[in-house]
Amino acid sequence: MSRAKVVPKEDRLLVRNFHKASPEPVEGLSHRKGEQIMPVFRAVVGAVLLFLGRELKFLLAAAMAALISYRLSPHIPAQWPGWSFYAVIGGAALVAAAIVIANERVGYFLSGFLAGGYYLMEYYAPGLATLPLLPFIMGGLIGSLILGLLTDWALMIVTALLGAYYITDLFRLTYTAKTLIVAGLFILGALTQAILMRMQKD
Repeated sequence: MSRAKVVPKEDRLLVRNFHKASPEPVEGLSHRKGEQIMPVFRAVVGAVLLFLGRELKFLLAAAMAALISYRLSPHIPAQWPGWSFYAVIGGAALVAAAIVIANERVGYFLSGFLAGGYYLMEYYAPGLATLPLLPFIMGGLIGSLILGLLTDWALMIVTALLGAYYITDLFRLTYTAKTLIVAGLFILGALTQAILMRMQKD
């Protein structure tokens, strides 16, 4: 009967220290940092959308493009450098914002498509690094029609609602408390945007 080979204690310590010292893949570190930053990023963007969503029309499209890119960021090839994680998200946001700034009418449809697609995507497959095409396209078409046809009023409602949700999502609250705070912030944000729009027209 063969005896099991005994590994010297020094060799065991060497192997253990080697695994401890092995660096984590760059893409893993980048995505982990993104998980820590994203809730704060969404809250800050949410605060701006809540009160200035109509004034800064490009921000909705940019924020939705960034969130969709972040959701798909785990699929970035491992061979790419660590900064590519931020470059992909930032690049998508800049392209979406540039389209809205270049053509406001097209921007309504684009913002609605991205917002509606992201909402249904998160509803049917929350937190997964996938892009369910059917919910994304359906939500995108519905959102693009709503914002494309109703324009300013729809933009105010959507941005106020998203802003209120993203702000409260930063905190751990009960369902009842979260619902009440979202409703209160939504009313406050929508009224603020409506007053600003009325002041501009006057």
